[in-house]
Amino acid sequence: MVPSQFSQRVKHHLVLALGCLGIFAAMVWLRPGESRLDQLSIATAYTCLLYMGAALAVGPLIVRRTATAPLNIYLRRDIGIWSALAGLVHFFVGVDQSMSPAYLGRYVDTTEGLVSPELGRQLFTWGSIAGLVVALLVLLLLGLSNDRVLRRLGAKRWKRLQRSAYWAFAFTIAHGLAFQILEYRHGTLIGVLLAVAAVVVYLQLSARARSTGS
Repeated sequence: MVPSQFSQRVKHHLVLALGCLGIFAAMVWLRPGESRLDQLSIATAYTCLLYMGAALAVGPLIVRRTATAPLNIYLRRDIGIWSALAGLVHFFVGVDQSMSPAYLGRYVDTTEGLVSPELGRQLFTWGSIAGLVVALLVLLLLGLSNDRVLRRLGAKRWKRLQRSAYWAFAFTIAHGLAFQILEYRHGTLIGVLLAVAAVVVYLQLSARARSTGS
């Protein structure tokens, strides 16, 4: 990596770190009645989602501009690293919270939620499984996020493994929807989730059509 690339990546990480702090501060301001752990959980969840969506948008935006798809894009990698870190923090905080009797009684085994207890248990089970899959996939992607692994695996094998980011995003959406419904969150948060998913799918499909047609 040349010095100019290194300094650019340092700027990426500083901006992304500030973004994480900004999202957490916004959650503290918007949800003052919740505990710090609750605020941290929702902030890291949406940081992971937004950064993952941004990382998956970088490649298609470059394709739309240049009609080529570079193998290694440092901006995409850096955004992905912070998405993975936020996702892992959310995973550990979320597991600690959701496995408590208080959480289960309030959101899962209750007749006062948006769904029946039977459906609530299904949402909890499958949402938790999706969250575990996301955690495992982002650990894999973190392991791929360096030039040494790229050189060792070779471009074709590295890219095949790196495409697991699409699965990580799909399971993130599934996990988020399950728990937003289960916890009867505000419709705005569900709207953000669906909007990010729609934008990413649109950009991926349009970039694929452009690269195929060129």
